[in-house]
Amino acid sequence: MIDKLRFVLNTHEQVCHPRQLSLLVKDCTSGEEKSIDQLISCLKDKIGINPRACEFLVNLALRMEIIEKNLHWASRGWVISRLPTNKTGLTPEEKVTYLKYYLDTDGAFIINFLKELVQSGEEGLKMAQFLSDGGVERVFTKTAEEYMAEVFEISPRYELSKLLLSSEKNYSDKVRTDKFLPHIEPLVDLGFVDRDRIGNFLRYAPHFGSENGLIVSYASRLLSQFNSALSLDEVFSKTGDFFKKASVSFGLAVHKIDISKDYSILKREIIRAYSEVRDDYFRMARLGSIYDLVCTRFLFAPHHKLCEESEISQTIQRMNELSEDKIRFHVDDMGVRRYVTISEEYVKNELDET
Repeated sequence: MIDKLRFVLNTHEQVCHPRQLSLLVKDCTSGEEKSIDQLISCLKDKIGINPRACEFLVNLALRMEIIEKNLHWASRGWVISRLPTNKTGLTPEEKVTYLKYYLDTDGAFIINFLKELVQSGEEGLKMAQFLSDGGVERVFTKTAEEYMAEVFEISPRYELSKLLLSSEKNYSDKVRTDKFLPHIEPLVDLGFVDRDRIGNFLRYAPHFGSENGLIVSYASRLLSQFNSALSLDEVFSKTGDFFKKASVSFGLAVHKIDISKDYSILKREIIRAYSEVRDDYFRMARLGSIYDLVCTRFLFAPHHKLCEESEISQTIQRMNELSEDKIRFHVDDMGVRRYVTISEEYVKNELDET
């Protein structure tokens, strides 16, 4: 049984870069509600895309669980708001985070487009030729058929039937471009694919680099870790190993964390993350935000350690058992544990010690 269909069918060629989502979070939204008119106006000013493209960007942020329906930060928006940035490209922390959020939302298309690219070899593919040869429709058909074999519920099968119908349409070049760039350009920004121009044509090719004297295809290495849409349910489950696969994909040198020996540093990073993503009024923080922020930070200096959601969850549970009066869990409307509150005294003592 498949938990989630991971593809975004309605896309726009102007909305294809993770940095646009960072600008949406950091410059145009916050932890407080905002009207759609305010948001569209801000996006036009900060990003320079037309109003129609702004609407697509907002819808993508909603699909990716970056913002809520009332346009304030959702769990992932809080994470993005706390990541370091620079003006020349995505930071390493942003790359790991956006790899997770793009794969969890659009992974089926991204993986299948990337397979087409890798199969083209070092020369890559020219966008115009790929589109005219029905490359987009081919990927849509493959994605739908891949899911159809495993999905039997009415609602997702209806979505897949719409995808199959889309693959049979005779799209114009403009529409094909709209349906190609948003799935391939994020891979350029993340460092897995190269884009260059040959004459009047755009060409996309696997990115190669040198590691320890060996030539490495980053695109192929990404596919070795995330090789099918059907595998992503397990990767993003509560016991999944996304951060392990991400560390391999990006070639990060990390050591597996030991939640017993490393309890003190885990606790400090959890408290740090909590203090950054809690709301000011209820002091409540989303557990998902803490998981992502802590696991991402541990991959880099000064830690260079690998942990997963399950280990952060276990550590917070231990903290709760040792200080039940200071650390409390809260559930959502469905009765699922989603939030945590930690007393001001506990936070202050921990941060003061750090």
